[in-house]
Amino acid sequence: MFWRREPQCSTLQLKSLAIRRRPQASAPTSQRYLHRRGEVYYFKRKIPSDVPHAFGGKSETFWQSLKTDSLQEALQRLPEEIEQFVSAHP
Repeated sequence: MFWRREPQCSTLQLKSLAIRRRPQASAPTSQRYLHRRGEVYYFKRKIPSDVPHAFGGKSETFWQSLKTDSLQEALQRLPEEIEQFVSAHP
């Protein structure tokens, strides 16, 4: 068998690769829960494991349509949905 030797990388090259692979800054907290299905925007959030009964017995994910295809309108409606979700369980 013939083994191919990988080329050596300099420390500078390794650092530049690490910088390029860093995850991008996360979206603002409210936008993290905004998702699009087809043309409509939705509020999506993981249901806490200790209170699935507060969300109709669902065990993992809560989806709520924001009933709009406009990003600006969805961003305006999102805080209200977040507030309702948070107030649904203590």
